[in-house]
Formats: sequence, structure tokens, C-alpha cells
Amino acid sequence: QQAFGLSINISITAVAREELDERVASGDYQIALAPVHADSASPAGFLMSLTSNGSNNIFNFKSESFDSAVNSLQSLSGNELLKACRDAEATFLVSGAALPLFCSPSYFAIAEGVDGLFVNPENSTVSFMYAIRKD
Repeated sequence: QQAFGLSINISITAVAREELDERVASGDYQIALAPVHADSASPAGFLMSLTSNGSNNIFNFKSESFDSAVNSLQSLSGNELLKACRDAEATFLVSGAALPLFCSPSYFAIAEGVDGLFVNPENSTVSFMYAIRKD
């Protein structure tokens, strides 16, 4: 900043999850720290969820080239699929629609009838504070 004589003023507003979801959906934000979860175990499935009509496209990202690249993944396998997934991911990230801050490659399973467990994705700790078991 100092080398270029720039200054940045940032105002951070913490909001409830419902308001965050509403504001992101309506585009009423400049930068939002919002979670995106994989609904699929495959990279191609996750990328599909980020397309124009995808279930994870919470930021209204629209790109014909990205959609086309992701749709072509269905006909690929092996190293071709891996390379095409990396190319599609790069297209998405270069667009600036989202910037991943952290990810968790782990899984969290809860037995049927258990509720109220919370996992911190940054360090994978589990909170049992509100945990209950329903019979």
C-alpha cells in the first residue's frame, strides 16, 4: 500500500446467516465471507454445482465458457478428466466470482438420531455443547 500511495478502508458487518444468504442472493454486498459446500464427492460434480444454474452458485456467476467446459466433463475420464477439471477450476477462479479461503478434505458423519454437533472447519474440532440424541 505505502509504495503506491494507496489506502484501503474496510468496514466489516457481521450478520445472521439468514441475512447473509439473502444479501448474497440479491447481490447486496461488495465482499462476502460465505460457505460453499460440496454436494458431490467428485470434482466434476462440485464444478457442475457452480455453473450458471448450479445448486452452489450463490453468487450468480454466469459464464458460457465455464458452463460449456464443465458440461464437457461428463464425457471424459482419467487424466483427461483431471486436466479438464483443473482448467475449469482455473476459469472459475480467474473470474473473481469467489476466492477460496480454506477447505477441509475431511468428512464428518453423524449417527441417525444425533443432532446439535458442530464442526469448526478451520481446525476440525467438534463441539458437543448442544448435542442431543433423539430416540
